[in-house]
Amino acid sequence: MHMSYIDGIGGFLFRSKNPEELKKWYVETLGIVITDYVRAQKAGPTVFQPTDQDSDTFDKDKSWMLNFRFC
Repeated sequence: MHMSYIDGIGGFLFRSKNPEELKKWYVETLGIVITDYVRAQKAGPTVFQPTDQDSDTFDKDKSWMLNFRFC
């Protein structure tokens, strides 16, 4: 039997009260080129790491963190 495996994160979707303004902020502030909400990226590592509830890896009042890879 052939098994399929994931090889990266295909997307990160989240709710926004004003998605067009938020999209504009990502484009203008981070320089991310977004076409129809899709961004191509170079191959590279993606961390998928559950952390302890009391970890200080990121703010304790947050439940998730997103890291961008920069070249």
